[in-house]
Amino acid sequence: MNRLNRPCAEIVPNDPNYGAQWNLALMNMPKAWHIEQGNPEVTVAVVDGGIDMQHPEFRSQLWRNVGEIPGNDIDDDGNGYIDDFNGWDFSDAPTLPGNGDWTVRDNEPEDEIGHGTHVSGIIAAEANNRIGIAGIAWRCRLMPLRAHFKYGGGGYLQNDDVAAAIVYAADNGAQVINMSWGDTVNAFIVEDAVAYAYARGCVMVAAAGNEGAVGSWYPAGLKTVISVAALSEERQLNSDSNFGATIDIAAPGDEILSTYLNELIVQIDTARMFSQDAESSNIEKIEIFGSAGGIGFTKYWNCENETEI
Repeated sequence: MNRLNRPCAEIVPNDPNYGAQWNLALMNMPKAWHIEQGNPEVTVAVVDGGIDMQHPEFRSQLWRNVGEIPGNDIDDDGNGYIDDFNGWDFSDAPTLPGNGDWTVRDNEPEDEIGHGTHVSGIIAAEANNRIGIAGIAWRCRLMPLRAHFKYGGGGYLQNDDVAAAIVYAADNGAQVINMSWGDTVNAFIVEDAVAYAYARGCVMVAAAGNEGAVGSWYPAGLKTVISVAALSEERQLNSDSNFGATIDIAAPGDEILSTYLNELIVQIDTARMFSQDAESSNIEKIEIFGSAGGIGFTKYWNCENETEI
């Protein structure tokens, strides 16, 4: 019998810049959204530079700690964090000459650099709100965990801050943990935190690296973390992307349109931002790149040169 086949149904959001999101078309997201758009019961922890809490694309997207009463200076849920209603700022490097908010941990995971806001938009910017862009898993909730601070001409993380953020995510209900950063050296404190989160059922996604080298940087190089390489719009491996047997998946990673500080959207060109491990007296660079994962959908981007549009 010569049967007639029907095309798969598609969902196309009404966000005005959706047409410029080539990465979503490449991943066949309109067809995927017909099956799954994420779930409000699924929380994606973004261990990064925090988030622009006032950005219009995140008004309905932030995780809320229902056990906490905001602004009363009491640890209502007894988890060790006072007024952690939407997340936590783990950045504390008082011995380093940073700037902005970098010396004391607090309950305001506000982004000062833009990296965390951009990654968060890729994951779960609100869709069908007639502004900006569409996130990949827009029905999920975002838990911003800031571990990234300004130092010199770039942004930096410390291993203890990153590890504490991972543990917090696992203890406070995150099912997915996104880590858009890495290092060539495997830090045991981060490895232990990853093992802890994995044992508690967390799915962890991290960028493979953007040096065009064989192998994944850490934590992407750990067996319990999904390592993501970068593709160009031509479906080829990005020239900066790491590659090899340790890579689990590849996804779009060049000139990705997403949310940004004090801007509705910006486009990120392929380049590098650096971070460092300041645990020791020898300053080691941890490269900040981007994987944005959620509910089976994974994105990758690299960033340093930012062109606002």
